[in-house]
Amino acid sequence: MSFTPDHIDVCHRLAAERRRAGAPTWAMTIDIGSILADVREATQDDPDDDTVRATAKRIADLVRTKIPPTWLDVTSADYDRELDELVEEFGDLGDPDDVDTLLDAFYDWADFKRVWTGGSGAHEPNEEALTGMAP
Repeated sequence: MSFTPDHIDVCHRLAAERRRAGAPTWAMTIDIGSILADVREATQDDPDDDTVRATAKRIADLVRTKIPPTWLDVTSADYDRELDELVEEFGDLGDPDDVDTLLDAFYDWADFKRVWTGGSGAHEPNEEALTGMAP
């Protein structure tokens, strides 16, 4: 993830704009964190290449089920080229060593689109922050 000052500033501004508009901080949830946690636990944090590829495909499949189909439809005004490319790369991961770079790119996309990607800890949103949905 890009935790540069500019990235953090933009994401905080987007969240503040949503709150001022009466919308939840997060527009939607795509919980890839649970998938990654399951794989880490099952493989004792040492997945083989086939597991990495299968996990990347699970992420692509999950994203496709959670977003409006128009975001991946090149003929739609809602088309999101960056997301489409990420989903394609997850779904057809060649080199398992590329998965970390791909995950970083997905997390950056999610930050800017205000998509909660799952996980636990201090940054986990409450139920109120997870309601609603916007492109």
